Amino acid sequence: LRAVAETLSSVTFDRGAQAIDEVRVAGVAARVETPDGRLVVHLARVVKRDETVVVAVTYHGVPPHGLVFQPPRR
Repeated sequence: LRAVAETLSSVTFDRGAQAIDEVRVAGVAARVETPDGRLVVHLARVVKRDETVVVAVTYHGVPPHGLVFQPPRR
């Protein structure tokens, strides 16, 4: 993940009906929330613009329409 905002302390993904098993940020278990079909990952530290961090999400289930990647919302 590369930060495009000035600072980034969390990131939100659409998760649909997927069950989230584990989320790790830079190899460390992350604090998450799953409101309304979303996955909110709280980063352990603030990431500054153009910095990168690895976010790994382990989940299970079958998306009814497959995985869809969309460009960032502006």
